[in-house]
Amino acid sequence: MQEDNTLASTSFMADDGVSFHGAIAESGRVVIDVADPVGEEDNTVRLLLTDLDQFADMLRQLRASYDAANGGHGPAAGEL
Repeated sequence: MQEDNTLASTSFMADDGVSFHGAIAESGRVVIDVADPVGEEDNTVRLLLTDLDQFADMLRQLRASYDAANGGHGPAAGEL
């Protein structure tokens, strides 16, 4: 089996302390690790490169729905 080398990775920490780490491999496989510092179970999301646009669209739709329900804008960082 051929090794699947990582092409790129990135991460960020959300305002509530949950950290997200994403990586994409040469094969187009994407892994997103979600680590909650409160001791809840860590979760891993696995996608293919072809799924990323749909995943991003889903997040944009959720944000747009939230914004629409709250007068056209969401909370500022740290307000939730």
